[in-house]
Amino acid sequence: ATVGDVIDYDEHLSGLRREGMYAGVNSFICKPAISIANALFPVMLLWFGYDSAIATADQTSLAKFGIRFSWLFLPAFLLTVCFICIRAFYPLAGEKWAEINAAAAQAKINTAETASNSVRSLTGNPSRS
Repeated sequence: ATVGDVIDYDEHLSGLRREGMYAGVNSFICKPAISIANALFPVMLLWFGYDSAIATADQTSLAKFGIRFSWLFLPAFLLTVCFICIRAFYPLAGEKWAEINAAAAQAKINTAETASNSVRSLTGNPSRS
């Protein structure tokens, strides 16, 4: 819902609906980020002394900690940082945002009614009351 809110807010500011642009930018950022994360994991294991020639059960305690750190502690820490940032800096919430959403919904209704009336006048159908 966060991306949808951002798109709605952008429409409120600019008057343009640009979902495609946001989807493209999202892919442009996420795909390289996933590749970097996948490449960083083996490097992190090497930092902790992981030896791929040895079975996991026979790894050093530091290497085993590196696996836990890379799969559990680091992602949990980064998710916590993201959560704090979103709670602190995400402005699309509260009464003001509800007012913007209500105004946008009313504008869409008005646009639909105007379009419907235009079609009726072009086709010669009487308008509904």
